[in-house]
Amino acid sequence: MPVTIDVFLTGVPKVDAYYDIMAGQVVNGVALVRASDFVETSTISIGVKGTETVQWTGAKDELNIVDIKFPIWSPMQGERGLQVGDYSFNFNFTLPPNAPPSFEYQRGEEEAHIRYVLSASVHLSMGVKEAVTLYLIVRRFVPIPAIHSMAMRPAKHQCNENYSSCCGSAGSIEATFTLPSVGICPGSEMKGSVLVDNRSSKDVLRCMLTLERSITLRTRGGHSKHTLYPLWDMAFDDVDTKRRVVSTSLSHIYPFVFFDVSSLVRNVPPPHPFEG
Repeated sequence: MPVTIDVFLTGVPKVDAYYDIMAGQVVNGVALVRASDFVETSTISIGVKGTETVQWTGAKDELNIVDIKFPIWSPMQGERGLQVGDYSFNFNFTLPPNAPPSFEYQRGEEEAHIRYVLSASVHLSMGVKEAVTLYLIVRRFVPIPAIHSMAMRPAKHQCNENYSSCCGSAGSIEATFTLPSVGICPGSEMKGSVLVDNRSSKDVLRCMLTLERSITLRTRGGHSKHTLYPLWDMAFDDVDTKRRVVSTSLSHIYPFVFFDVSSLVRNVPPPHPFEG
């Protein structure tokens, strides 16, 4: 091929093969083109594309969430292309401030991701295109006060079960589980309580708490797949009482984040102007 193209982003950190940028950030770059012979070309362009994909067996959905295209060189009147030589073309672009951050999830047949790529292309008159692709990691700026205010909300879950016997109702058992906050950092200590109010004629022999990771995949066509992955169980064998309230505290080190950062990122408006 008589022409080659390479592209670099300036002032942007690079992690392995990925450029790390922020949504709303002005990104500067340079495209280097070498023509070893005269090249008939119509344009040289930059494209930035973001795609959101979700799929599992029997269902797949893909959506373009970002699609930016712009030329960085076009022949002037009377020109037919590039003469022999080395060329440098500066450019810049800005991702939308509300662009969702990069995301990767895969487990068995389930896959969901948000990916971004940048491509630089030389469009030749013969219909052939010479191109190079860069892979991007996109992050969203989230104000620390917004994280703190949402993470510090207490969590409380209550369930009630009615029981019956051959002679009629046997009463009910109500259990309440509480956490002081919904935000827990990886490796931190999780403290909470289980309150069992037994108003039945049944004995409560064990109280079991199960921590689960909940994954829901949805397509725009209305298909959905919900999966629960158990992460941790804790049994309280001292709940052997009848008709009285029992309070059991729990304390455990667990390396998972229970705070739903993804919903926070989508709901918190980006700062303006952008602050890196």
